[in-house]
Amino acid sequence: MMRLYKLLKTNLKIRLTAWYVLFLATTLLVFCTYLYSQLEKSLLNQLDTTLEVTNSGILSSLVIVDNQPTFGKNSESKAIARRLNKAGLAVRLVTQEGQIRDGIGPYQTIPPFLPRKNGYVNLEEKEHTWRIYSQHFTLENQRIWIQAISSLEPIAETTEHLFKIMILGTPLILLGASLGGFFLANRALGPITQIIRTVESIGHDEITKRINYRGSLDEVGRLTLTLNRMLDRLESGIEHERRFSSDASHELRTPLTVIKGHIGVTLSHPRSLDEYVGTLSELDKQVDLLIRLANGLLFLTRLEQKSLDLEAVELSPLLQELIAHLQTIAAEKGIVLKDKIAPNLLILGHSDYLTSLFLNLLDNALKYTPKQGQVFLEAYAVPGLVKIDITNTGPGIPREALPHIFERFYRVETDRSRHTGGSGLGLAIAQEIVRLHKAEMTVTSTVGECTRFSLSFTGF
Repeated sequence: MMRLYKLLKTNLKIRLTAWYVLFLATTLLVFCTYLYSQLEKSLLNQLDTTLEVTNSGILSSLVIVDNQPTFGKNSESKAIARRLNKAGLAVRLVTQEGQIRDGIGPYQTIPPFLPRKNGYVNLEEKEHTWRIYSQHFTLENQRIWIQAISSLEPIAETTEHLFKIMILGTPLILLGASLGGFFLANRALGPITQIIRTVESIGHDEITKRINYRGSLDEVGRLTLTLNRMLDRLESGIEHERRFSSDASHELRTPLTVIKGHIGVTLSHPRSLDEYVGTLSELDKQVDLLIRLANGLLFLTRLEQKSLDLEAVELSPLLQELIAHLQTIAAEKGIVLKDKIAPNLLILGHSDYLTSLFLNLLDNALKYTPKQGQVFLEAYAVPGLVKIDITNTGPGIPREALPHIFERFYRVETDRSRHTGGSGLGLAIAQEIVRLHKAEMTVTSTVGECTRFSLSFTGF
């Protein structure tokens, strides 16, 4: 029993078959019970109708002899008697004292019965049961009962035969249903078994493998599509993490190699004080780069694992303050930093993260804008939205690189990026902040002319 329970619990095909057979058994039980009772009731109603019609027909053919009713001995009476005998019916006349006056058919084998009112009654004696319909009439101030009688054994035999058929047929039906149900369940769930085996065989090194299902687009087909799409996302995520690990290792290895090299050269033989100071200054720069890289990774990881509580933020003064802060840096690089900020811009956001977002984008624009170039920030409102465009002149971004610039550690020109001291995380952080604000950010670029970052925020 315990083994059967475990099998039912772990095998869906057997469980579905069991539920199907249980449902069918319940349906058969209800149907058979209803059929049995309706058949019994119908047969009894037919018998009652026959007895009542018999009584009515006999009553009209009674003959009065010496002020006493009798069935007569003529040919008509004999013909009626033959039909009643053939039908297994009996008719008799009973006085109000309970004496039988006359009868047709096997009435003498039936025990006497004196009714109290017109109607039907079952009379039982030993192993026999009779159905009696009694109806009275009055003759010479004397009540006479005419009774039509039939045995209930034919009805009992019919219902008993039906009951035997049900008892013998139901297990056969359930057996056939269980075999058919298991066949159908096995056929319906066969693809799922194949899907399970395929998914179980997909390891970390076989993430490109997919479920090969060629059936119809039913529930199983949609499940297969969903799993394949999930595997696509997993493959993309794993590939992304592999690239990230490789890029992060490369980014960390470069400053560490520089640090290790300077230390090795410095320790190779005694140096002057100025040389030691120069080496330490270079080491300090590389340590700063490592710190920026570590902080960027930590900040990006925190962004990916949280959601923001957005509130109304006055964007106009925030942008104006950032522009004023960066004017000195722009002037030192010989870059013209301009802005056109509409007043009273209000958005749903988080002021600290918005500050990081626009600092990243403006700092990125200043890094890649050559001397005598220009950076222009424009902020304005349209129905339901607040838009911010940051445009800078410069070399631009090749078209094939545009889809990748928001990836971590991605660089269009490695040497130039290293010269600017970037960590390769700024745009990835910016994109994550935009996502948390449920906003949109797009980039367009013309090589040799300019690059534009466009942001759209929900207005407030």
